[in-house]
Amino acid sequence: MATTRPFALLSEFDKPADVMDAAEKVRDAGFTKWDVHTPYPIHGMDSAMGLGNSKVGWFTFIGGHSHRRQTDV
Repeated sequence: MATTRPFALLSEFDKPADVMDAAEKVRDAGFTKWDVHTPYPIHGMDSAMGLGNSKVGWFTFIGGHSHRRQTDV
């Protein structure tokens, strides 16, 4: 018999600390493909979810500095 895992789960919390606690518990349970949605950013949520540093800043920096203006040609 095959074991089943939840496909989707939706929760609502009253305080940011409760969201952080739930995110840490989901991470510690071993789930890898999940996300948190809040109406405002919560400081520390990336580490609570176990996410590493994003490379978006580096791509933006390199793209911004590699752009040539028409007067430079």
